[in-house]
Amino acid sequence: MAKAAVLTMAIIFNAQVLNAFAPPSSSNPSLDRRNILKQIISASTAASTALIISANKEPALAVAPFAPVDALLPATRVKIMIDRAVDIASKLVDAGDNVEISQGMLRDLENLLLTPQNFNRGTKPIEVPQQPAKSYLDAYADYRRSVSILEKPGAMLVQNGEIDAWKRLKRQERLREESDEIRAALNYYTSNINFNSGE
Repeated sequence: MAKAAVLTMAIIFNAQVLNAFAPPSSSNPSLDRRNILKQIISASTAASTALIISANKEPALAVAPFAPVDALLPATRVKIMIDRAVDIASKLVDAGDNVEISQGMLRDLENLLLTPQNFNRGTKPIEVPQQPAKSYLDAYADYRRSVSILEKPGAMLVQNGEIDAWKRLKRQERLREESDEIRAALNYYTSNINFNSGE
């Protein structure tokens, strides 16, 4: 049954790829390029799904990294601020020589861009982890068990060096976030991403 599914998906994939590279049917070449890209992506997705299903006896569910939806709130506030700034700037261009309206819009734009917006308000601060993820540490522990006795001290030094570099980068990023609230707002979501499929 699994071989039949893979064969069927391979046939569909080949048909879609051949169809994607068929001579253009319309006079708009950019539309054809978009359609080709869509067809190739959909065909490759279908083929990879078939391979996941056929590789195991039972269908495997791929779990993507995820974060709580609330973690998008600071980034959404940044987007709204940018949209408002673009809207004011375009109105400023349209205002032309009207000095009174232009000065009011410039004040609004200045308040929007130069005063702190506190994008992360209402969110709980994320503590900087003291060490990398457990899966990373477990992988190094497995590696140290598999190497010879002479290589173990070197492996431990490499791991400690990587952990120190990781901690230094985390501290530097925290300092950058303190001086740049847009960076902090955008990093809030990525800091909340959970890569552990078991949770």
